[in-house]
Amino acid sequence: MDITIHHLRVFAEVARQGSFTRAAEALYVSQPAVSKSVRDLERQLRTPLFEQIGRRVHLTEGGRTLLAHASRVIAELADAERALAGLHEAELGRLSIGASNTPGTYLLPGPLGAFRQAHPGVEVVLQIGATREVLDRLIAGEVDLAVVGEAQFPAALIAEPYVQDTLALILAPSHPLATRPHVDLAALAGEPFVLRPPGSSTREVLERALAGRQFRPRVVMELGSTEAVKKAVGAGLGISFLSQYAVELELQAGALVTRPVAGLDLCRGIYTVRRASLPLVPLYGHFLAALRRGTTRGNDPR
Repeated sequence: MDITIHHLRVFAEVARQGSFTRAAEALYVSQPAVSKSVRDLERQLRTPLFEQIGRRVHLTEGGRTLLAHASRVIAELADAERALAGLHEAELGRLSIGASNTPGTYLLPGPLGAFRQAHPGVEVVLQIGATREVLDRLIAGEVDLAVVGEAQFPAALIAEPYVQDTLALILAPSHPLATRPHVDLAALAGEPFVLRPPGSSTREVLERALAGRQFRPRVVMELGSTEAVKKAVGAGLGISFLSQYAVELELQAGALVTRPVAGLDLCRGIYTVRRASLPLVPLYGHFLAALRRGTTRGNDPR
C-alpha cells in the first residue's frame, strides 16, 4: 500500500479533532473508514500514531513527527491546486521564458512589460542563453516557452514564426570599409572577425551563408554576448555581423555603422517554441498573443 494524500488528510483531521468520530463527521465519511485509514497508515509506517487517553486520542511522538510533514504536504497541494486554477484562468502562476540573446535582450522587454501589466498576478522569469542551450532547457521542462532564432528544431517541439530578422555587417565608423556605400564579400577577406560563439543562432546563420559562398572568416575573438561584440567592434578590434534589432541605438548615436554585403542572404526567422507534449494553456496563449500584438505595432516587437 502506498501512502496517499487521502491518508494524510484523514490523519490530520483526527489529530485536529482528537476523535475518530468527530473526524469522520468533518470528512463526511463513516467512523470505520477513518479508523481503517489510520490503521493502514500505521501499518505502512510501522509506528503507532495515536494513543487513547480518556475520551480523546492524542498523537504519539511518531504522530507528531508525521503531522508536521503531513501539514506541509497538504498545504503545498492546496497551493498547487489554487495556482493551477489561476493558471488556467491566466490570473495567477509562474511563466518561465527561455530566449536566445537577440530576442531576449532586444525584442521581448516591451511585450513582457505589457503582459505583466495585463496579468499582474503572474510571475514572469526570463532566462537568456545560446539557442541550443535554451532549446535543451525547454525539452527538459526547465522553461515553459522559448523565443529563439532559426535552428534545427527537434520533433518534440512546436516552432512558430514570430518575426523576421536580418543580420547586418557592423563596423566602427573609423573602419576603412565604412566609407563605402556597399561592400563585396571579397573585401572582407583577411579582416578580423569578432563573432558570437558556436551554438548561437547568429553564428549558425552567418556560417551557413558564408559557406555557400566558400568564404571562411578569420575569427580573432568569440564573445558570449551581443553587447560585448558591439563594444569590441566599436573599439576597432574587428568587424562582425549582428541582428538589425541589436544595433539600432548604436546606429542612431553614430557609434557603429552597417553596410550591405553584395549577394549575401542573411535573413532569418525568430520563432516561438513550445513542447509538443503540453497543451497550450490560457496563460501561454495570452503571452503569445502579447508577442503578436507587439509585432503588429509598427512591425517592432518592442
